[in-house]
Amino acid sequence: MSAAPKIAQSPVSSRQEGRRSATTLRRDVKLSLCDGIGFALMVGLGETYIPAFVIAIGLGEVNSGLITTLPLLVGAMIQLAAPMMIGHFRSYRRWAVLCSSVQALTFIPLVIASFFGYLPAPALFLIAAIYWGTSMSMSAAWNSWIGAMTPPGIRTGFCATRNRWNQAFSMFGFLLGGWFLKGSQLSGKIWPFALVFGVSFLARGVSSWLMSKQTDFVPPRTNNKPMALSEIFGILKKHPKVIQLLFYFLCVQFAVYTSAPYFTAYLLKHIKFSYPDFAILTAAAFAGRVWIYPWLAKCGREHGTHALLWTGGVGICVIPLLWLFSANFWYLFVVELLTGFVWAAFELATVLMVFETMNNEVRIAALTFYNVANAIVISIASLLGASLLDVLSGKTRAYLLLFALSALARMLTIVVLRKVTREKTRWIPLAAYPLAAPLSRGFIYPFQKMRGWGTRKSRTSKFPPKKAA
Repeated sequence: MSAAPKIAQSPVSSRQEGRRSATTLRRDVKLSLCDGIGFALMVGLGETYIPAFVIAIGLGEVNSGLITTLPLLVGAMIQLAAPMMIGHFRSYRRWAVLCSSVQALTFIPLVIASFFGYLPAPALFLIAAIYWGTSMSMSAAWNSWIGAMTPPGIRTGFCATRNRWNQAFSMFGFLLGGWFLKGSQLSGKIWPFALVFGVSFLARGVSSWLMSKQTDFVPPRTNNKPMALSEIFGILKKHPKVIQLLFYFLCVQFAVYTSAPYFTAYLLKHIKFSYPDFAILTAAAFAGRVWIYPWLAKCGREHGTHALLWTGGVGICVIPLLWLFSANFWYLFVVELLTGFVWAAFELATVLMVFETMNNEVRIAALTFYNVANAIVISIASLLGASLLDVLSGKTRAYLLLFALSALARMLTIVVLRKVTREKTRWIPLAAYPLAAPLSRGFIYPFQKMRGWGTRKSRTSKFPPKKAA
């Protein structure tokens, strides 16, 4: 069983873990699953339809791609102050709830713009920058919070199940958005987008409220000012494995975002899919993730996180090539289903690698650096893609060339992946078992190691009584 090198757990987790009862831990886990549902509905309904909204109000195909990439750069600069704010609030929960609440509020101007049918491009990019800036700013706090909240024994099952629920409700949100927008494409009406963004606002608001009800953890007193890049590099240079892992993730992001931001424009403007067809096709990728997560969690426990990373990392190299062969709806539906399978493996491996290779201090520094570097890489990649589309006047062959170049770039990332996982890694076959697994599996209460926590023996062994003062 291959596994990432271990680093000692955060002192926050070890110091405070024993203070929670088994009942409180179950409650935190359930609340986290539920707040993830609200987040997923926001992503499915709101975030994924922002590029379509850009096209609907006449800002063009290139802007529809750049709206999901360039604002990340501004957002990354904002999140450099996140470590200072976490230290100021002395709370992971407070900062995460504040960021998620502000993120919810960014949908209000989009609702208003949907009724007027117009929004200037600079204003739209500013709203998107705040949206992704708050998302990135809460990333380090949320990951450290979840790392402290979930004991290692249930973490793989928790991450897999939460991701599965998230993908399921993102898929539901996306289909619901397609239903809301049904007919608006032909009639030219923009106001149905107000329903899409309004429900997204409510979903994220409920998610923020549920987050506020979970057990808080106090971060160590380490950061009382914005984290400078020199400070980040000073922390990361002591952990070369972490640097290799982050470099691999950045390479993947560059390869993916040369083409991914323009897939929406390709489907809506060149293949001429309707909003419902677009929703169903994109939801297929979510369905693939939902379907395979329970099996991936089992394989992750048996074969290790590196096996998941290899399966997903190699699988995503093939996807853009499959887009080249046909524009038939049902063919693309199957391709998107397969896309969900391989991205589920990659995403689950990413989350687990962050927890397994980084303690609290390294995690905050690494995620802060990664968010900045990731935004820069994505912006450069999307601008390269936009340049190619502009040179070829946005013709269909330009999109196909873009997909082919993205596939080539993804294949080159395997060279970096080999250095991240030097030891012999066992492959996970995407064979008959996960395809035949019942869809309901994994939606029930998922943590088998938690079943016995109600007994006196398990509570005593897991949470020993505090010594008398």
